Amino acid sequence: MASFVMHYVALEKLIDSMNNYKLVSDDKNNFRLGNLIVDTLGIDNYDRDEKLSRKMITHFRDEEDDDKCIQIPNIDKFMNKYEYLVNRDYSAMGYLFHLYTDKMFFEYLYEEVINPLDKDMQVTNYKKDNYYVRVLHNNKIFKTSDFYSGSDIGGLYRDYSNMNKYLINKYSIVFNYEELKYFSNRFINPGIEEIDYKYIGEVFNKMKDVIDNSYSSDVNELNIFNIDDIDKFISLVVDGFNNKYEANIKKLVKVKKR
Repeated sequence: MASFVMHYVALEKLIDSMNNYKLVSDDKNNFRLGNLIVDTLGIDNYDRDEKLSRKMITHFRDEEDDDKCIQIPNIDKFMNKYEYLVNRDYSAMGYLFHLYTDKMFFEYLYEEVINPLDKDMQVTNYKKDNYYVRVLHNNKIFKTSDFYSGSDIGGLYRDYSNMNKYLINKYSIVFNYEELKYFSNRFINPGIEEIDYKYIGEVFNKMKDVIDNSYSSDVNELNIFNIDDIDKFISLVVDGFNNKYEANIKKLVKVKKR
């Protein structure tokens, strides 16, 4: 999945691209919190396997992909169930945008930069066989546990930290924590059953911590991703979403302007 900051930056760029619709402040905040709520778990001390299990539900991943190394959101499943909400509620549209960003991240970034490997160093699609991860552009090999550990070894989450720092500086993104915290008191689930909206504070508290930690990072290079690809990805996601869901966006704006 994309990082917290990548999700937020992409969402802010999407909102900027919709200036002609003259969204009011409440619309934008519903958009933001709907985009963030997808990563809320409700209990913060789950281990990685339990988090992945819960994300199968909240991220609309197919059950048959549960044993796969890469699990891409099934947006058709979300839209078949909730398109009527997307057409009338900005938080539901924000939820859709989160899923779309993750889908594009896996298809256009993640799968292009790493190979999961089995114990014999052969490419595998299955978690149970995944002992190593190869970074394609530099051929560096990580143990899978190290790659996903968030340690200083230089795996995925260290790249996320450095990527976050770059994105914050590049796009001058302001995360208005106090405004979102205040607004969250009237943030209402429009009817999405897969997640509990009362835990929204969990995710924007994490977002604040991620941003604060990014400022303190003293490492600037990326080991996994290419920074030019990150810039291209933000535009790809925003433009792609506007094109694919233009009709839904227009319906939503029309409903909210009544």
